[in-house]
This record gives sequence, C-alpha cells and structure tokens, in this order.
Amino acid sequence: MNFNKEHIFFISLIFIFSTTSVLAASSGLVSHWRLDGDALDSINANHGTASSVSYVTGKFNQGASFSGVKSSYVSVADSSTLNLLNAFTITMWVKRGRTGRWENMYDSGTNTGRWMIQFSPRNLVTYFINDAADRNYYSAGAITDTSQFHHIAIVKNGSTINFYIDGQASGVRTISGSPTPTTP
Repeated sequence: MNFNKEHIFFISLIFIFSTTSVLAASSGLVSHWRLDGDALDSINANHGTASSVSYVTGKFNQGASFSGVKSSYVSVADSSTLNLLNAFTITMWVKRGRTGRWENMYDSGTNTGRWMIQFSPRNLVTYFINDAADRNYYSAGAITDTSQFHHIAIVKNGSTINFYIDGQASGVRTISGSPTPTTP
C-alpha cells in the first residue's frame, strides 16, 4: 500500500476504518498515519517507510510533502488488517500542488487485486478498481484549489461507495467488480 506515488501534494492525516477487521479497536479504527515527521501508524503496527518525502507544515502539525516523481511515496508492508475490500472508510487531508493530472493518493494491491484513490485529470476524486473482468473508475466532486487543505472521505459498503469533500456529500456510486483479496 502506498500514499502518493506520482505527483506533488501534501497529506496531513489518513484514517482507515473497517467494519470487518477482527484486530480493529472497538471504534473500528484500523490505522492512523499522522505523517507528523514520520510514517508511523499510531493505532496498529502498520508503520510506513517514507521515500523522497519531506515533512512540512500541514493541516495539523506537520504533513508529508511528495516531490512529484514516482520515487516519492510512503510504503506500508502487507498486513491482513489492511485487506479492505467490502466495507471501509478512508479519510485524509490533502493540499494539492497542481491540478489537471492523475495523482494517486492511496494505492493498494497489484494487477487484478489493485484499487486506488486518485485525482483524475478532470480533478475529480476517483475510486479505481481493477478486478479480473475490467478496470473501473468511479468519480465524484472536483478539487481544483491548490491554496488550502481539503478533507476527503471515501466510504465503501459492499457495492456502494460514498464520496465526501470538506464534509459535504459529493456523490454516491454503485460499483461493480471487486479486486481479488490480497494484502496491500
């Protein structure tokens, strides 16, 4: 699993909630990367390793700044607690460095087990899923502002995905397909 593999932007927090994880705390929180000077998980042991990342002023304390090349990312080792396929919520604070290009914010799995949260070239928040049958993109809500942080939440429950930007619902999509269960 990686945070930002491609382009410049800042991430301040990422939370992952799962309703199916047996290892999750009673709140359902599986992992929390503050990215406040490091890539440590403050909930579980899903610690990340930063590559070509600097830490700058973020939404809360510090945030990770990515250099805009493929070698700039935070990688987290495979973990069954992060095998999120059917029901999960991922939230993050993001400050974009540029617009109009593909930007990966979360990238998990490989080949037919791959899914991502991205910005599309049209600046839409996008959930991408690659299953054995097809590649599917589901988008809602554009973020073109590069001057401030924006809160993004993706909530998946079975075949329904809800998008939220800055606390406002920005779309609901019914999805088809599912990646093959693999750890990130």
